[in-house]
Formats: sequence, structure tokens, C-alpha cells
Amino acid sequence: MVLAKTYGALSLYTNALEMGREALRLRKLTFGETNLVVADAQALLGEIMYEQRDLQGAENFARQGLQMRMTLLGRPALGGGEQTPRGAGDQNQPVGKRKSRCGQIL
Repeated sequence: MVLAKTYGALSLYTNALEMGREALRLRKLTFGETNLVVADAQALLGEIMYEQRDLQGAENFARQGLQMRMTLLGRPALGGGEQTPRGAGDQNQPVGKRKSRCGQIL
């Protein structure tokens, strides 16, 4: 994933796509088909394809990643408050008040 992101930041989308697909393959092999790290790789592939103007491929991967996240983390409750994944509740706090997952103040 790091290489895919780096290539993407350098606008080398062909290389980014290759590394992203390899990251997705390895994550599925290591963690199984349904996992948040797999969803992250799918979302990244969607971003890369969007930058390449492959809008159909981008939408496909983005939807797969979103669907997997919704399956694993839950959907917002209908008519009520939203479900918040553990550790994400302080994202609306001002900088200097938020804590990272390892407890450092951001």
C-alpha cells in the first residue's frame, strides 16, 4: 500500500495501480476476503482508477470498499444517532484535544 500511495502521489498511476492490486491480493491472502485492510486496499484502487479517469473501475472498487466497511462497522442507525467505530468519536475535537489510537495528543 505504501508503494501504491507513493506512486500515486508522484502521478505514476500505472505503477500505483500495479502495486495497489498486489497489495489487495496479499491482503486477501493474509487476512481473508472480508477485512478492513482489504476494504482500504479496494478504496485506494478506486482512488487510483479515478485519477486515471477509469470512472467505471473507480466506482466499482469504491463501492466494494464502502460495502465491506458498512458490513464490518455497521450502518448509521435509521432515524437515530450514528454508529461510531471505536476510536473515531473524537474526530470532531479541535487539534490539540484529539488523541490518536496510541494515545498521543494530535
